[in-house]
Amino acid sequence: MKVVFYLSASIVLFLFVFTFIVQNPHDIKVHYYFGMVWDGPIAILLLLTLGVGILFGVFTSGLILLKLKIRLTKVVKQLSRLESNPSAGYEQIKKGGS
Repeated sequence: MKVVFYLSASIVLFLFVFTFIVQNPHDIKVHYYFGMVWDGPIAILLLLTLGVGILFGVFTSGLILLKLKIRLTKVVKQLSRLESNPSAGYEQIKKGGS
């Protein structure tokens, strides 16, 4: 069911983008620093912006997932230590440390 949803959502998004590109074939000028100018269709600029945004989101999510994976590894190691020596865990709790 997920595949059908993702496929239909992709088709709708593609049709939306395609009709936007067809209706806006105008060229634009983008002025950069130091007098650099880029002339091109607005659709290319928007697709590039979308791509950069997606890459930024994937990179940020990847960093968060990596941080969580490192934290999970530490907790699993701590849990295995406590399972192998339960009295040490009790003493640590009794002292109030972590």
